[in-house]
Amino acid sequence: MSDRTERLEAIEIKAFVPAQDYELSKAFYCELGFVMASDESGIAFFHCSGQSFLLQDFYKEAHAHSYINRKLACWLIQL
Repeated sequence: MSDRTERLEAIEIKAFVPAQDYELSKAFYCELGFVMASDESGIAFFHCSGQSFLLQDFYKEAHAHSYINRKLACWLIQL
């Protein structure tokens, strides 16, 4: 490991969540109890109980399915 990577410290990593209908998706996550802390340039920052993500006003079906499949796999492992 190089000296540079030994000093590397990750503070936080956020997932980008695709939104086919950006306005409807923002309302949905607010209804679930997430707080929308910001909404600029097609990216909304949501947080709740120490968890957070970035909702993106961008949708490509292949990317969305890939994201959903990874999230389902993570949830199933936690069960």
